[in-house]
Amino acid sequence: MSESRVFRVLVAAPGSSPAAVIDALAALVTQDHQPVDELHVLASYAMVEQLSAKLLSPGFTSALTGHYQRLGMGRSDILFGRRTIHGLGGPERTHNAMSQANDILETIQALCRDDRNEVTIVAALDAGSAGVLAYSALQLVGRPSDRFFMLEYVSRRRAQRPLLVELPMVLAERALSTGQRYQDLAASRQLARRRLTEPGVFRLNARRRAVLIDDLEVSLPRLQFFWMFCLATFAPRHIPFRILSGHFDVDTHGRIVVSPHHPQREEIEGTIAHLRRIFVTLFPETPDEFAMVLRRACGTAPGLPSTIAKLNAHLKRSLGIGAGPYLIAGGRGVPGYRLVVPPQRIKLEPMVAGPEVTPSRTE
Repeated sequence: MSESRVFRVLVAAPGSSPAAVIDALAALVTQDHQPVDELHVLASYAMVEQLSAKLLSPGFTSALTGHYQRLGMGRSDILFGRRTIHGLGGPERTHNAMSQANDILETIQALCRDDRNEVTIVAALDAGSAGVLAYSALQLVGRPSDRFFMLEYVSRRRAQRPLLVELPMVLAERALSTGQRYQDLAASRQLARRRLTEPGVFRLNARRRAVLIDDLEVSLPRLQFFWMFCLATFAPRHIPFRILSGHFDVDTHGRIVVSPHHPQREEIEGTIAHLRRIFVTLFPETPDEFAMVLRRACGTAPGLPSTIAKLNAHLKRSLGIGAGPYLIAGGRGVPGYRLVVPPQRIKLEPMVAGPEVTPSRTE
């Protein structure tokens, strides 16, 4: 057997009817013309013993075997047993939808984590919360090849035949952390959406070199934190990157020399003095490094655009859809870079006053 073979996994949410499991399997195999390698069943804690007794009974096993023989496949070709019947919740939390959600999410995440698996979920119409939560979970952890169907029935020649109706998938943009609980995820996503209209306080803590928003902490490398701190002191204006970049040099003694004939020399010198004051405040033990840091970021081959891209990437990874109000805007074609978050929502630790320079006419 090739190690690269795809394993087709069916997860059934049958509600109260064991027959729905066979119907889901029959409809899927008939539709895809391919066997199923694994069969999993989702059942509420209140129903799991009753369903297990019927699904593991000789009668059900015989029906499953007969179905596979009609398809030209052996019963041993499918993995199904007590360990693949998943009870949701527990005796003291039978009606707790969130605990069921955690169990469903953990089960489906474990199946989707294996790159060899192709997961299909089929939910009966009476599956209730198990079907709804399975659909939600698959959208959080599923891959493009995974699918979700509702199990319906159509009348043909006085008989009810199973029919699969596929529901479209809108896969989550952010990967879900292993072990993350459903209620924590729901709370974090709700908070992220709320941040779009009501941004939390944007704190920059120099001692921890971190951005803190509500209860979230985003730690940053030393120089990335420095430039984020600088941006915060300029808010809502830009750091004037366009007039700064390439219009100064560092001499052999480590002194910064501004182009003497630049029409905005005063603003450049004021900006550099402000950036130096921040650097010395944040890193009093290494003040002599400032000239080289400035040249690498804003010299003739500026590295600041790359630093800004990394800062935005950090925020997007940590905040997801809620990152929008905190991102850094700007670029080479505009006066410079600036924070989008309103200045009244920014808190600096330690507090550093904004630059005492005349803003550029291009801002």
